Amino acid sequence: MSQDIGGAEVKEGGIELLTELLAATAGTGAKLHLYKAAFSPTRDSVEADFETNECDFGGYSATALTFGSVGLDGDGQAVVHSTRVVQQVTGPIVVNPNTVGGAWLEDVIAVGPPKNSKVLRYFPFPTPVPMSAAGAQMSLEVVLNSLGAGKLILDT
Repeated sequence: MSQDIGGAEVKEGGIELLTELLAATAGTGAKLHLYKAAFSPTRDSVEADFETNECDFGGYSATALTFGSVGLDGDGQAVVHSTRVVQQVTGPIVVNPNTVGGAWLEDVIAVGPPKNSKVLRYFPFPTPVPMSAAGAQMSLEVVLNSLGAGKLILDT
């Protein structure tokens, strides 16, 4: 007789680890930026690549994030959600219409000397989002986990 027996995983210490990581990094100045669809970041991309391709539509600005309390998701993984950020095109005449290809989270993790160290996490959108009409908007929320990974929740 053959049986398939599902296993379970205990992620002990995940909440504490993520809480410590937030205290040291993301809770102290993380900013969410948007980049234009013409840019396709890779693991080799550097901060200057993102900055060169940062969105500039009317009403856009990079936004500082704050994070809530660490909790567990349905899989028992320690996670934390950021505040929800809304980006909206302003003005009756659209200045610098953009098509947004994704977002990146910039986080200072060590302040120099000799230099500052940063973490960049990027989130390509599955479909670029046009921000070219007055009133167009998107809502974004970052979710981080104790493995150092994360995801972005995007509503348009």
